[in-house]
Amino acid sequence: MQWIKATPTRQLNFVRWLLRVASLLINLYLLPALFIAIQSGNVYDDARVYVVAMIAASLSLLIAWRWERQGGIITMVCGLLVGITALIYVWGRFFQAGDQPIFQLLLATLISGAWMLPYLLMGWMYIRLEKQGRLMQA
Repeated sequence: MQWIKATPTRQLNFVRWLLRVASLLINLYLLPALFIAIQSGNVYDDARVYVVAMIAASLSLLIAWRWERQGGIITMVCGLLVGITALIYVWGRFFQAGDQPIFQLLLATLISGAWMLPYLLMGWMYIRLEKQGRLMQA
């Protein structure tokens, strides 16, 4: 029954594969929708930078499969870009619309800022995973 006992290496590999599956699910959900929107021409001109940031963030998750620390850092940077470009896009649309209640601006800000959270969280987890792997090897 010794083989049932989870070793630290097994736990680390389990977390590594859990992160990979989660990043794959994020990519399977977001990338097709982005490519369909681009091909159909349904992307506003001022949202193109946001779409490019989303594609870069999704691809950076795949980079983190091979190089965990570097990919995690790139994912976090791309996640920040996603959040910033989403905020710029939403604020631009909000102020073009004219008089709107401030509550709508706050709600739109929270929602657009939430787009960066999965990328920041996944990037941070990949960085922590790589650090834990180095500590176990020492």
